[in-house]
Formats: sequence, structure tokens, C-alpha cells
Amino acid sequence: MKKICPECSTELSCACRDGFECWCNELPKLLSFTEHNGCLCEVCLTKKIKTDISDFVEEYKKSEGQIENKAKEYDGDRKGLIEDIDFYREGKYKIFTEWYHLRRGTCCNSNCRHCPYKNDKPQNKIIYITGGARSGKSGYAQKLAKNLSPTPYYVATARHWDGDFEKRIERHKNDRDETWTSIEEELHPSKLDLEGKIVVIDCVTLWLTNFFVDAENDIDLSLEAFKQEIDALKKINCTLIIISNEIGMGVHSSTEIGRKFTDLQGWANQYLASKSDQAILMVSGLKIKIK
Repeated sequence: MKKICPECSTELSCACRDGFECWCNELPKLLSFTEHNGCLCEVCLTKKIKTDISDFVEEYKKSEGQIENKAKEYDGDRKGLIEDIDFYREGKYKIFTEWYHLRRGTCCNSNCRHCPYKNDKPQNKIIYITGGARSGKSGYAQKLAKNLSPTPYYVATARHWDGDFEKRIERHKNDRDETWTSIEEELHPSKLDLEGKIVVIDCVTLWLTNFFVDAENDIDLSLEAFKQEIDALKKINCTLIIISNEIGMGVHSSTEIGRKFTDLQGWANQYLASKSDQAILMVSGLKIKIK
């Protein structure tokens, strides 16, 4: 059945026949059929719905959450997210919109770039990501950070030990584009200016190695220094995405120093997990939420 869009006079075909739903049912049902006396074409309908969404979001923010959040009723009523309504693309990343966050119904306290909820005071949040070697930890952490901020920070804890390690450091640098601010800090990231920032700290294993070597392989001194740093970081109003490793799940060390460091890593991970707001285990590139 041919119809004419009342906005642009484009001829269109309604797909509401033969048991099929029209494409318009994929969009949030914010406009009534009678409001425009007929069907709109896809371009005009999408444009008007985006305008309505923008108006509602601004109204919701001005009211400081006092008006009804009508976006919540659309949470989970579709199989997928709609580009340019629920998210937009920034390079290889998907950036969630204010409408998407309103659909969720509550603030996740991750300092999201387009959070529409009123937060009177910045908050500290630690997202702990752990897993085995090459499990996808760094890739997931960087993707998460880019979703939270267009200009995240990356704190590298690696000490420049030798030529092979230099190559590893360069490979990690090449994984990040110019939107990242990279800082090298071997021991005390809590002394950096991280206020209000989205920060990836990569990684706990190399960080602990520096404490362990400087303390001449003393587990107690190394662990206490690490705990003090985590406690200090918890006082900074920022979002920290801290990457670690589960080296105790790998090959059993054949040396005493190796076994001592494995114990140190395990205890440090336990402490960090206890202080974290979220904890993610990466396995074969897949995330498993463990906290």
C-alpha cells in the first residue's frame, strides 16, 4: 500500500502486512500516529524521534531527575541498540548516548561521558580486570575507557628492563591513538593528577615487580607498599580501570623467588578485588563479571 509522507511528500510503502512488522516499530514509540495524520518516511520519523529524545533529555536534566523518566519503559523492549539513538561511533568504539543511560534507569557511577544523571560530587570507582596472559585484558580495558571518555589516561607501570621489554612497551603504545594521555609511573600513581579522569593502570604484575625488586624480594614490604597505593588511589575522585594477572593459574614456578612473587601477586589481587567496585575476569577474549 503506497503512502505519502506528510513531511517531505516522499512516497513510501507501509510494511505492516502479511504478518510482518513495519521498520518503524524498531524505533522508540514517542510519536502518536494521529499527531502527523499518517505515516512518516524513515528519514523524517527518525529525525523527529531524535528531536523528541533530545528535548526530553534536556527537560529531564533541568528537572534534576524530578520528572518521570519515560525512557525506562524502552529498556529491553528491542533486541539491539539503534545507531545514532542509543549510541554513535567514534572510530572503532561505540559511545553510548544520554538516552541509552536513561533507559538503564540509574547512574552506574562510572563517570560516563554522556551521563544524564545529576551527581553533586565526583566519585571514586575502581574497575578491576584480571585474567591470564593474552586473555584480552588490555583490549577490553582500553575499549571501556574510551566509552567513558574521549580522552582517557593510561598509566604504564613497566620498568624499562631490557631491549625485549622496550619492544613490548612500544607494542602497547601502538595500541593507543593520539586521544590517550600516557604516563609512566613505576611505583606511585597515587601522586599523579588523576582528579576527574578516566584512567587505565596497566598492570599490577609489573607494578608489584618494581616493589618486589626494590624491597629485595621481601613479600611483606612489597604488599604493604602496594596496599598503601591502592588506599591512596581510593581517595581520588576518578574512575580507575586496573589490570592484573592471574599468574597463580599458570605454570608452577621452579624457583623460590618465583613462588614468592606468585604468592605476592595472589594476595595483592585479593586486596585490590576487595577494594574494587566491579571485577571482571577475562578468558579467551570474553569477559566474566565476578563482582
